[in-house]
Amino acid sequence: MKDNSTGCVLELKNPRQSKKIKKDIISIGQLQDEGWTLRVNGNTLIMEKGHRMLHFEKSYEEKNLYYMDATVVSKAQVLNVLDVR
Repeated sequence: MKDNSTGCVLELKNPRQSKKIKKDIISIGQLQDEGWTLRVNGNTLIMEKGHRMLHFEKSYEEKNLYYMDATVVSKAQVLNVLDVR
């Protein structure tokens, strides 16, 4: 997955699927367990780990939900980014 706002590429570990949910969701708790820190700046939730950053914008239509403008990327693209770091 690539955060289109920051360019951060992230490999999601142990992804789960539900045919009832129409959107992709990310477990903030799982990211925290993997060492990501969380902070909120206004309506933006920011997750950071080292020099990587993910931005989630608060939804005005759905309470307590944050959205990330992201793109699914291939395993090769994730590995290329990880090899550079």
